[in-house]
Amino acid sequence: GGKLLYAEGHIYPLLHSMESHGQLSSSRREIGGKDRLYYRITPKGKKRLEKMRGDWLKIRDSVEAVIGPVSV
Repeated sequence: GGKLLYAEGHIYPLLHSMESHGQLSSSRREIGGKDRLYYRITPKGKKRLEKMRGDWLKIRDSVEAVIGPVSV
């Protein structure tokens, strides 16, 4: 209840897009005979994340002003 579900087909295009915009970097490693791709947030990605957090807080505060605080 209340969780967002994402399929593999949603996550990887988002990660690739963020990488192409310089918000993530990636590195390949072989683990147990399989190639794995690891992502790391970049300074540009951290800046974008902080902006998005600020935007989200403004939206949340606006909604709570109308309907009251929501407990989780």
